[in-house]
Amino acid sequence: MVDPEEVSAKQPTWPAKDGATRVPYWVFQRQDVLEAENKKIFQGPVWNFLCLEAELVEAGDFVAVFAGETPVIVTRDKDGQIYAFENRCAHRGSLLALGSGPIDFRLAA
Repeated sequence: MVDPEEVSAKQPTWPAKDGATRVPYWVFQRQDVLEAENKKIFQGPVWNFLCLEAELVEAGDFVAVFAGETPVIVTRDKDGQIYAFENRCAHRGSLLALGSGPIDFRLAA
């Protein structure tokens, strides 16, 4: 749920004081609500699900996913360890990988 102090002061009241449990439509439309939810869910002190370990069966398997708005690559190395890191080129900011599949551990020039 969104912290009311993190969104603009013009926001209508919710939950409703009359005890209604319906989520109002404006909650799904407002950019400030989306940003506050992304901050609380994906940038807070909690773990986030990225993929199933079963998706990374072999060494070199990878899955490219998003944790909120952050692109992430999850991969298994030759020793069977699973790692996750930001899926973004530090130089230009472009994505390094899309989708999922195996890699062969070789660099191609």
